[in-house]
Amino acid sequence: MRDAGVLPNMIMVFGQMNEPPGSRFRVGHVALTMVEYFRDERQTDVLLLVDNIFRFIQAGSKVSGLLGQIPSRRGYQPTMGTELSRLQGRISNTDAGAITSIQAVYVPAEDFTDPAAVHTFSHLSASIVLSRKRASEGLYPGIDPLQSTSKMATPVAVGVTGAALITRRLRTDIAIPRWPGVLEMIVSTVEQQSVEVGLLSPRRYLPFLGTIFLFVAVSSVLTIVPGYVAPTGSLSTTAALALSVFVAVPVFGIAARGPAAYLSSYLEPTALMLPFNIISELSRTLALAIRLFGNVMSDTMIVGMFAHHH
Repeated sequence: MRDAGVLPNMIMVFGQMNEPPGSRFRVGHVALTMVEYFRDERQTDVLLLVDNIFRFIQAGSKVSGLLGQIPSRRGYQPTMGTELSRLQGRISNTDAGAITSIQAVYVPAEDFTDPAAVHTFSHLSASIVLSRKRASEGLYPGIDPLQSTSKMATPVAVGVTGAALITRRLRTDIAIPRWPGVLEMIVSTVEQQSVEVGLLSPRRYLPFLGTIFLFVAVSSVLTIVPGYVAPTGSLSTTAALALSVFVAVPVFGIAARGPAAYLSSYLEPTALMLPFNIISELSRTLALAIRLFGNVMSDTMIVGMFAHHH
C-alpha cells in the first residue's frame, strides 16, 4: 500500500483469528461505521475492501455457540441470514457519497450450495469465481467464467453488446436492388401457400405455380384501371388455366411416383372407385374454372359499380 501511494488515504481495521470471536464478529460493523463517517460527514466516495466475509459468518457461528443457540443447517448459527443482511445493508449510497465494496468470499469445499455462500452471493451484484481446478490445470488466472455472474449481464445487455461488436464492421453503403427483393417476396409467398395446401416439396412445382400466380395476380390488380378487361374475366381463359392444372397434376404425379404407382392410386381403396376418381378429377377442373371466373368477375363488377357511383 505504501509503494502504491494509497496508504495515507486508507484506514485498516483488523480482526485476526487469534482474537476472541466477539471481536472478530464486530470488526465488520466497526469498519462500516468509519466508512459511513467518510461518506456522510466528509461527503466522499469510499472503497471498502473485505477480506474475507466468510470470517464474519464464522465468528457469528462461534458467538452463537457460546450463547447456547441451537445450530442451523450445516452447523451455522440460526441468525446467519439476519446478521449478514444487517452488515451488507449498511453498504449503500446516499446523496452525500457512495460506498463500493469488494469482498473476498471463501466457499467451503467450493460448494456453492453451502448456506454461507448462498447468503453471501445474494447480496453481491457481481462475482468472479477463482477455481482450484482451473489453476491446477495451469490456466491462469484461474477464473471460472461459468460460475462467475453479474447482474448487469442481462440477456438484453449481452445481446445488444454482442450485436454491436458483431456488426461494427458491416458496410451499409452497398445498394441493394429493389427487384430481387420483390421476386424473393413472391417466391416466398408461393412457397408458403404451397406448403399450406399440403405440398411437401414446393420447389419442384414453383415454376408452374409461380406462372399461374403472377398471371392471376397481375390480371386482378389491373382491373382497377378504367376500360381494362382482365383476361381472367373470360370463361375460356379460366377454363384454359383449369385444364393446365388438370394436365399438370398427372404429369407431376407420374414424375414423382412413376406411372404404375400413380395410376394405381385411381384404384384405391378398391377398383370400383376408378370411375368415381376420374369423375372427381373432371369435376375439380370444372369447379376451378367456374370458381376463378366467378371471383374475377365479381371483383370487376364491384370495381365497376364503385367507379360508376363516383
